[in-house]
Amino acid sequence: MKRIEAISMFNVLSTVKVNKMTDELVEIVLNNHLAVHSVQKSLSDAQEALSRRVLEGISDDRQRAHSELETRLKAEKDPQKQAELQVIINDTYADIVEANRKFVKVYNKLMQSDVEVKLDKVERKTFLKGCADAGMQLTPAQLTALAPMFKDVEEAQPADILAEIDELMKD
Repeated sequence: MKRIEAISMFNVLSTVKVNKMTDELVEIVLNNHLAVHSVQKSLSDAQEALSRRVLEGISDDRQRAHSELETRLKAEKDPQKQAELQVIINDTYADIVEANRKFVKVYNKLMQSDVEVKLDKVERKTFLKGCADAGMQLTPAQLTALAPMFKDVEEAQPADILAEIDELMKD
């Protein structure tokens, strides 16, 4: 499972109301929540360490000044003033801009990394009934995030889209 998928599952499981679920279902939900929580916790720790590393050597005052300019840029409605602020940021704080670019690049790679998570499996209908009994509604997107914990959901095999494109280009 990709780290981003485990984080999505953590976010959904954090909202599940277990108060009126069966003991068996409560145990499954809580065990799975704890399993993906460890992934979330390690990501949070890694995020802090990565931030410290990429900003190492850049003074707190420069970071604050850059942050204030970024806030002004986001609040600015006038495109001309936005462009002026962006030039100031790019010229004056090129080191921080580069550090932020590096942070995003590494963070995105972290999110796409595979992680091993041991999940307790449950029938999807059983889980949905437990949620209904607890007065909770789930969206299809939330159910998709939880799919790895369902016994009756097969993992989709990635399509070989490049081979399909090659085949279509032959005409």
